[in-house]
Amino acid sequence: MKILKLVLLILVLATTLSGTTDSEKSSETKTKIDANSCTHETVENDPTGLRLYALEKGLKVSLSQNNEAPKIHNAYCGKSRF
Repeated sequence: MKILKLVLLILVLATTLSGTTDSEKSSETKTKIDANSCTHETVENDPTGLRLYALEKGLKVSLSQNNEAPKIHNAYCGKSRF
């Protein structure tokens, strides 16, 4: 079990430290208003054009457009008591 934890820690550190470039470090988050007067956040130099909306009740919606492989992905998280 200790070996597995050690291997996982090494993999996490290797993926975290590898591949950081100056262009990734210089990315900034900007808040913009779209045509429907909804505010969203965008990241500068993002090739996917991701827009992150935060709705009134706390739900976060992320939108990006990919014409090569169109798909819809849904993920829900919440608390429940039994």
